[in-house]
Amino acid sequence: MKNLTRWLLLLTLISLWGVGFILDRIAEEALLESVHDRLVVALHAHQRHLLTILADQQRGLRLFSAGAVQLLAQGKVPALDGRYLSTHLTEAIGCLLLDAQGRLVTHTAAPGPPPFEIVGTIPAGLPTARVTDPISDPRNLSGGSVYDIWLPLVPLDGSQIGTLACRVKNTLSQVLAEHRQGLALSGEVYLVSAKTRLMLTESRFLPNAVGRVTVDTIGVREALKMRNGIAPYPDYRGITVIGTFLYLRDYDWVLLAEMDEVEALAPLMRLRFSIAVSLILVSLAAGMMAWRFGHQLTEANRSLGEARVTAEVAQSRLEVLVNTAGDAVFEIDETSTILLANEAAHRMFGWPSGALVGQKVTVLMPPEERGKHEAGLRRYLETGESRLIGNVVEVTGYRRDGTLVPCELSLAAMTLLDGTRRFVGIQRDITKRKQMEEALRINEERLQLQIDRMPIGCIMWDPEFRIVTWNPAAEQMFGFTADEAMGKRPYDLIVPKGVQPHVDTIWRHLLEGDATAHSINENTTKDGRRILCDWANTPLKRPNGTVTGVLSMVQDITERARAEAEVQKAHQALQATARELQGRVDELERFRKATIQREFRIKELKDEIERLRGKP
Repeated sequence: MKNLTRWLLLLTLISLWGVGFILDRIAEEALLESVHDRLVVALHAHQRHLLTILADQQRGLRLFSAGAVQLLAQGKVPALDGRYLSTHLTEAIGCLLLDAQGRLVTHTAAPGPPPFEIVGTIPAGLPTARVTDPISDPRNLSGGSVYDIWLPLVPLDGSQIGTLACRVKNTLSQVLAEHRQGLALSGEVYLVSAKTRLMLTESRFLPNAVGRVTVDTIGVREALKMRNGIAPYPDYRGITVIGTFLYLRDYDWVLLAEMDEVEALAPLMRLRFSIAVSLILVSLAAGMMAWRFGHQLTEANRSLGEARVTAEVAQSRLEVLVNTAGDAVFEIDETSTILLANEAAHRMFGWPSGALVGQKVTVLMPPEERGKHEAGLRRYLETGESRLIGNVVEVTGYRRDGTLVPCELSLAAMTLLDGTRRFVGIQRDITKRKQMEEALRINEERLQLQIDRMPIGCIMWDPEFRIVTWNPAAEQMFGFTADEAMGKRPYDLIVPKGVQPHVDTIWRHLLEGDATAHSINENTTKDGRRILCDWANTPLKRPNGTVTGVLSMVQDITERARAEAEVQKAHQALQATARELQGRVDELERFRKATIQREFRIKELKDEIERLRGKP
């Protein structure tokens, strides 16, 4: 019994420690997954903010330099107004305008000295805008950093006529600092140059780190191998961190989000201590509850992962749907700037792929309609009233070559979390439909002309036996005008009461699809006359056999019937006369035969007399 108790105790302890080990592993997995999610979410959120800020800055510089491009293309020296620059890019320190050979033309501080000196060499024929690595601000001894944006100046003819170089205060550190609250006390997000391995944004731990602190960690090296991911490694301070990394190819930067491993795993260490104490004090039931709790954590993380995968799949499906849609799909902002345009939109309006993004949506409208669009957009932004949003309307599109295209437009508006408005429009090319409608209209006009000039009555009935078509020949035949007849039933106008049962039978056969349900019956006219009409009826059917109406062709055969009756009467009289003549002929024939018989008998008697006379 004692041994049994020992074995039971041993088994209980083994079970408890086993449960504790399992709980520890589940908790560690859940914690690491949570840290991973926080770092990945922070990394991608910062990536979106960084790219948005850089794109907005480049867009502002394009707007600022639009007038300068036109003047420079005309051989004139434009003036760069620093105050006007600040309205487009508040972080700008100043701008230099260089010609195609890299020579300084003017700057925002003219006529004084240039506001800054360019670091490095701007390559000739710069294809796209370029952002340089941030450096310490040489004019600000108390700290701070700057970077340059080089923007090629290209007029409408496509040739590069110069470069706009602007120096901007490095606010990227502020952006990264504002969004790192979810990474605890030791978490930080920062940028590193892929070329120099120097830190490009301020460190949370080291002052004035931009351009001075070298970061050559595993995270940077793995990112440059295009291995975006998460891993533990020593950071630039030599402290082990858990980090995730991402290579920004367009800027040749590495974005890293890191958290000290000690702080990240501190909850796990505390949990392990609690488990060790609890295993001595709690029962098997408590262990089972802990297992259940761990299981719930796993399920929660699995559900979170599934939800994330579902969201990514939904986003991918939406992108595929937009890009493969046959209709043009646009997204514009409050300034009418196109933010998104699918391939169908470029094909429909004759633009190269991707060329519509950044353009004003008015380039797709006829010149005379552009002012109306701007006025309508201002009215909607001020009052919220629009005749287009939520409706499907027909508009005229304007292709790049100047040709017009009829379109059907469906427009929707949405408000983002920051309060800005976005508009999504779907346009469909309805050229073929318009051509078909025009052809249908011409055919309908021809058909109506044929019906109007038809020498016999043409009447069309709906399924309720009401008149929907009444041509001029029917007006002349029955005396009722089309206005008087439309919408009426035949019993109200042209069918006598005695004929109604017969007409009802014919109508039932027609509704059943009987194409042989013709009729000859009496009808009445507006002046009360009775006429005899010949009705040829044809049921009108859909492809599924449903009768949608009846087409009747009617002729007044009153005179023809009267003539046929007179002919019949004359024919009967002639037959009676012929019968009478035939009787007389038969009587004469009998008389002739009798006469011949008498003559023959007389001849026989004469021969007999002659024979008797000749005897002795």
